[in-house]
Amino acid sequence: MAADSSADLGADVKPARQAGPAELALFGVIALITVLLAVALAIRLADANSDPGAGDRKKLLTAGASGAAALLSYDYRTVDRLTATNRPLLTDACAAGYTAQITTIKPEVAKNQVVLSTSVGAAAVQSSGTDRATVLVVVDEKRIGGDRADQNTQLAVSVNLVRSGKRWLVDDLLPAGSSPVAGAKHCA
Repeated sequence: MAADSSADLGADVKPARQAGPAELALFGVIALITVLLAVALAIRLADANSDPGAGDRKKLLTAGASGAAALLSYDYRTVDRLTATNRPLLTDACAAGYTAQITTIKPEVAKNQVVLSTSVGAAAVQSSGTDRATVLVVVDEKRIGGDRADQNTQLAVSVNLVRSGKRWLVDDLLPAGSSPVAGAKHCA
């Protein structure tokens, strides 16, 4: 009888049901919301832990946010002017990396008539010193044209700034949480 009851137990076991497209999409949305909440918390904590003066804080936030928006945006109609337009925002090292990046993407951007517009959703001073600072910036990117047309993306970037006189210049721009590579400037 013991042999019969074990055979009956195996007969009642059904294979696991696979998740459908709606469940996978819901899982993706939940994962995205979790990431965005973590970024928002990091911004809140970074803002609370940094203590630049009110004037410097405003300058840092402005330099970080405007730098990120400018460096992460492009338009096929004006891509030839980007390096000259954005040069005043950058250190020499960052300008060299940015120019190389624009030169690389320019043929595809022009061919596919791509417009990438970036707006800043939030920004916070992550760290600051007398000559260097890092601003965490959350941006919303909207891409029009090309193979990824009408794609909206939200991402967080760390904007490393260097003081030059009374101005703060972008020295590097990296995805939030990544470590810079020695000697390399990403700047876009």
